[in-house]
Parts: sequence; C-alpha cells; structure tokens
Amino acid sequence: MFPLAARAAAVPQAALCSGPIFVFATFLAELYLRLPHPVALPPIGVVPPAILSSLLMLGFSAIVSAIVALIPVLVGATAMMGLSARFQPARLPLAWALAGAACGAAIAWALDAGPSISFGIFAASSGSAWIVRLRLWNAELEAELFGR
Repeated sequence: MFPLAARAAAVPQAALCSGPIFVFATFLAELYLRLPHPVALPPIGVVPPAILSSLLMLGFSAIVSAIVALIPVLVGATAMMGLSARFQPARLPLAWALAGAACGAAIAWALDAGPSISFGIFAASSGSAWIVRLRLWNAELEAELFGR
C-alpha cells in the first residue's frame, strides 16, 4: 500500500521535526499565557544574537527529539498504516493528525505537565503524525502518476 522507501523516509523526517514543533508551540503557549500583560521586546542590537541562539536551540532540539521521538513515531505510523489499510477514512491526513493528537494528549496527561508543555507535546505529536501521512501521501501520488 505504501512504498517502502517512503515509509523508511517518513518516520525519521517526522522525528526530526517534532523537536522544533515542540519548542515553537511551547513558546507560543507561553506567550499566550502572558497575554493580558505586555510582551517586552528587546532592543534592536540584541535581536541578532537572540536569533542565532534561537536557531541553535531549534537545531539542538531537532537532534534530541529525533532520539526521543523515533520509537513513538515508528509505533504510531505502523499502527496507522495498518488501520488505514483496513479502514478507508483512516487514510485521511486529518485522521492521522487526530490520532497523533490523542496520543500526545494522553502523554501530557500522564506526565501531568503544565499548560504550555502540554500544548507543546500535543502539537508535536499531532504535527509528527501529519508529516508522516503527508510524506506517504506524496509517495502514493507519485507512484500512481509515474508508475514507481
């Protein structure tokens, strides 16, 4: 159903993306939680080093998350591939994202994380599932169009 090369490439790609998604979603949740109060912006001279340190943090989070998220993403992708082979609505990317979100919500509840961390886990697991499905969907379309 899904080409082997696409399956082999989709899981590591989603695992690498889960860290930056987590960091960015947690950052946005923290800003949202501070919403009634103004957010202080740094002076212009401080912005380039802050951008550089943010990029380094995103790169580090991608490496660490690839190690942490590889097994859960692999298990989830395998389960959803098996389910989508038997149940047509499970082939939709939204179904994959909802399944990832449900798993992320269960993990956040089990860890008893705060609201911003919970939102980061929720967004990273949902985004990882979405990335895996879109990668597999593109491989399916390519196989149909070009006979690969």
